[in-house]
Amino acid sequence: MSDIYNVYMLNQQSKRSGFTIVELLVVIVVIGILAALTIVSYTGIAQKAAAVSLQTDLKNASTQLELYKTDNNDQYPPDDGSLPKSDGTDYQYTIEDGEYYLSATSTAAGNSAYYISSVSNQVLAGVWEGHLAPGQAPPWQEVVVGYQHTCATTLASQDYYCVGRNRFGQFGDGTSGENAILSFVAITPGGDMAGKTIKTIASGIHSTCAISSDDKAYCWGYNAYGQLGIGNQDQKLLPVAVNTSNFPGDGTVKSITMGEYTTCAIASDDKAYCWGYNHNGQVGDGTAGIVNSSYDNKLLPVAVDTSILPGDDTVKSISAGQNHVCTIASDDKAYCWGDNLYYGLGDDTNVDKYTPVAVHTDNLPGDKTVKSISSGYRHTCAIASDDKAYCWGYNQDGQVGDDTAFNTKHIPVAINTDNLTGDKTIKSILAGRYYTCAIAFDDKAYCWGDGWSGNLGTGSTSDLDKPTAVVSTLFDDKNVTYIADSSSHACAVTPDQIYCWGSDEYGELGDGLSGTGVKSTVPVTALTPSF
Repeated sequence: MSDIYNVYMLNQQSKRSGFTIVELLVVIVVIGILAALTIVSYTGIAQKAAAVSLQTDLKNASTQLELYKTDNNDQYPPDDGSLPKSDGTDYQYTIEDGEYYLSATSTAAGNSAYYISSVSNQVLAGVWEGHLAPGQAPPWQEVVVGYQHTCATTLASQDYYCVGRNRFGQFGDGTSGENAILSFVAITPGGDMAGKTIKTIASGIHSTCAISSDDKAYCWGYNAYGQLGIGNQDQKLLPVAVNTSNFPGDGTVKSITMGEYTTCAIASDDKAYCWGYNHNGQVGDGTAGIVNSSYDNKLLPVAVDTSILPGDDTVKSISAGQNHVCTIASDDKAYCWGDNLYYGLGDDTNVDKYTPVAVHTDNLPGDKTVKSISSGYRHTCAIASDDKAYCWGYNQDGQVGDDTAFNTKHIPVAINTDNLTGDKTIKSILAGRYYTCAIAFDDKAYCWGDGWSGNLGTGSTSDLDKPTAVVSTLFDDKNVTYIADSSSHACAVTPDQIYCWGSDEYGELGDGLSGTGVKSTVPVTALTPSF
């Protein structure tokens, strides 16, 4: 009753003042609309100003890039750290085939984005292909899996991200310890890699290596066998530059791979170089065994003896496994060296080889060439020119994938593709410790072999002797772009997320859980930073 009376009195007062209550409400609404229009107008002006600032930034940056090129042997700078920009502007910068592409984005400009390149030299609306729109989460590029740690990079690669165990400094953030890190943490490259971005990353058992924006190799972590390539066996908690005194020219590298304790790279001359553990000749320079009561490990990179390779003896790709290494040469054929007890070299013998030998290609199609190769613990897999996968070597747990187990394969055999969809072809393949994972042409993940830790991602710990789809209820509608496996866990990358499965003893799955005996037989969503 009192509320009705109050409204009545307000209305009477309004009448005496010359306005009805309805008229007052109209006035209030009009004032509100005018204020909103003023705010919108101001916001629009501010956004337009920010957009103009983005375009000006790009023009100024372009001028500086061209000046740098003139003064530095016709080369653009490796990163954008010194380019001028206004507050609130974010750059993304890449070099492709000797040309630069620079995007400028800003949420302050109403999510505006513009880009410029050395090709057009014009400021255009939008972002360059592969760059990011404002507010967009950086697409994950790759993930690498160590023994009990996992690291990942994004397309932007300004930081890299790690999770799991950091006992030996394999994170490269200057720390070490037994405490498990349960969700991915961002790490800004430091040490010798300070101020640089990461192009690609590789992982060993307790070590990590990367190629940075200067095309040089850097490593950190466990170094008991010289796998960091720095001339000693000291553990390093921050990235250190690989000693490239034996490399040609400027010491740059095109790719890098890590086995358990051996590291290999392809240098700018397209030749292979290896360093680290060499008990079985996996360094590939013709040496092995015990020297002066110690294994003949190499603390610095040495050139692989490629005299058996055809023509210019160059290589296209390289993959280090536990104790053996394989490469694809310029003739697109596969060659391997190192530990061969279980026929992992594919040359139809079980004798270690200290220099490369040709893989038998009797079972490969047509021209007998291969597109990619991956060295595992004691087995090896490759994708041939028909886009089918072939494996060989140790097969106790079915990791060769030909629907058999307990029988070693002396030369490559085709994997069984009954469970694959479509044309049964494979995009990428990765041989792990006692198992194998792949991405088929349907962009789905498949694994097979030893599943004791749930590392096959199929919902059980049973061994499987042919490819079986990873249970992917979390990402059924997403394409898998990258897959990685190691000894007891595996991870898959989609453009916006990382999913892992298998052992989680030290938090290596990145799902916030860990503990002795903890495992997940199906993929879990990794807890990655919010961007």
